[in-house]
Amino acid sequence: VWAYSKLDHSSPALFRKIAEVATFRVEEFSSQNISNIVWGYARAGHSSPILFDNAADLIINLSLTRSNEFSDQELTNIAWAYSTASHESSALFRRISTVALPRVHGFSSQAIANIAWAYAKQNHS
Repeated sequence: VWAYSKLDHSSPALFRKIAEVATFRVEEFSSQNISNIVWGYARAGHSSPILFDNAADLIINLSLTRSNEFSDQELTNIAWAYSTASHESSALFRRISTVALPRVHGFSSQAIANIAWAYAKQNHS
């Protein structure tokens, strides 16, 4: 998904099939896997609400016990993806805030700008 999106290659049938499979296996994904897949779907403009809902639940649950597994870039990419896809998840954005705020001083200026944009687009404060 990430590679297809990065190369601007559209394959709706492939994206639908991946979403179908990934939706039920999302709990097997690492923080990087989940970040890449939601980023890829958002960048490709391919909607998959069930996948995004399940991914949000996983991100919230993983971050409760293993918040350090999420890199600054992964947190930023996740926020960007949900905003770009116009997929609302207040609980996810609250959890990203909780994880990101204590270490925001280490974020790059680009990461700060991207996450601020994502929160503004979601009308989340």
